[in-house]
Amino acid sequence: MSIQTPRLAGAERPPNESEERLRLLVEGTRDYAIYMLDPDGTIASWNSGAARIKGYSESEIIGRHFSMFYTPEERADGKPERDLEAALRDGRLDEEGWRVRKDGSRFWAGLLLTALYDQEGNLTGYGKVTRDLTDRRAAGESLRRSEEIHRLLVDRVRDYAIFMLDPQGRVQTWNEGAERIKGYRHDEIVGRHFSTFYTEEERLAGKPDRELEIALVEGKYEEEGWRVRKDGSVFWASVVITALRDESGGLRGFGKVTRDLTERRLLEQRLIDKNAALESALLAKDRFLATMSHELRMPLNAVLGYTGTLLMKLPGPLNPEQEKQLRVVQSGARHLLSLINDLLDLAKLNSGKVDIRRERISARELLEEVATTLRPLAAARGLDLSVGPVPADLGLSTDRRALSQILLNLGTNACKFTERGSVRMECGRSIFRPGEVEFRVSDTGVGIRRDDLARLFQPFVRLDDEGGDRNGSGLGLHLSRRLADLLGGRIEVESELGRGSRFIVALVEE
Repeated sequence: MSIQTPRLAGAERPPNESEERLRLLVEGTRDYAIYMLDPDGTIASWNSGAARIKGYSESEIIGRHFSMFYTPEERADGKPERDLEAALRDGRLDEEGWRVRKDGSRFWAGLLLTALYDQEGNLTGYGKVTRDLTDRRAAGESLRRSEEIHRLLVDRVRDYAIFMLDPQGRVQTWNEGAERIKGYRHDEIVGRHFSTFYTEEERLAGKPDRELEIALVEGKYEEEGWRVRKDGSVFWASVVITALRDESGGLRGFGKVTRDLTERRLLEQRLIDKNAALESALLAKDRFLATMSHELRMPLNAVLGYTGTLLMKLPGPLNPEQEKQLRVVQSGARHLLSLINDLLDLAKLNSGKVDIRRERISARELLEEVATTLRPLAAARGLDLSVGPVPADLGLSTDRRALSQILLNLGTNACKFTERGSVRMECGRSIFRPGEVEFRVSDTGVGIRRDDLARLFQPFVRLDDEGGDRNGSGLGLHLSRRLADLLGGRIEVESELGRGSRFIVALVEE
């Protein structure tokens, strides 16, 4: 793109040294797409950074509307026009979003759209700065346009400090964004070395000079770090230094683009601190649960042992009232022990201390083992507990203990919530998902309301509070789902109020 200097008194004047430096600054920066739009959004200039990022050459793009860079959905929604309106209303628009290259691929872009006016306050168009943030690399900033357009664009961008250094690192140009971010006026900083913006430790260590050396050898230098304002305060900055050369390859200086990311840095640090505090609190909670569970289980086991001995009438006979009271004590102790065991299991899951040890198991044998454990409970409630036919060759590689606990939890719930009828346990290969094995636990019980299904697996949620032997910790289904996740499977439920439920544990057959 050719650069024309403004006409003065009807005559051409050659660009001065400052203008040439500004032209080199904009043209030489390849990591930002910087271009000019006419007031209606037509592209009026194009730079090498824009060509590199978006894929269009200058001859392909000049004169076309900038909406072509938006996604089809945004064009249909009128977003390009709204962006121009926002920049006109507020002076600028700063956002991130998806943009489209010539080849149709999309990239995540940092975008700055600035309304530009002449000295009389007339809108001359818009300055557009785009940065490719897809891989967090520094985006280019170059714009090939007349010196006056470059001056309007660069000087009036307030969210980026854009300035030029001579080959020795002395500040040569200064824009409005640099003054806002760093605090120096143009006359206070031009001619001073850019190391002024570094901490004293970095200056003594020679960091500014090393950055120029890297930019000279590699073409650019990019980093995030602390920088110093005029008042001595520090801010977290994103910095790009680009070596600028003339057509013969001679070094003309360096282009420097700085953005204040202090708020983002502080937010990230607050999140890190909160996560650390949360992890510490969770660890303390898990340790407390583990300790208390161990301490509580010892006396509870003693209660169960002594009440069992008394109920066996080993010390001597009991009258009916004594036997009744002892069974109430024993039932309460069992319930409390079950609750403590659930809390301990939850603490282990939350702390990541559950080890999954996979082994080859027979689906039929495992289901029979679980059913054998559940039959006394089913018999006590007058229920028919049956095990459906299971293919003899059906096996899978999983953690036997974890899968047994899931099926026991589901089977126990099925027995508790079934007043009459039956509980059935089945296993087979999935019809709809090849390669999966499904364990199914069905009952003819009370069923589950549709509105309750969404919170069925939440911790400490009990959908039935009638008391009696249905009481539990509210953790069984939550723990079962967590264990299923660890096994790489899932739990699904089908239920209708008053017509029973069916729980499905789906695992990959290996």
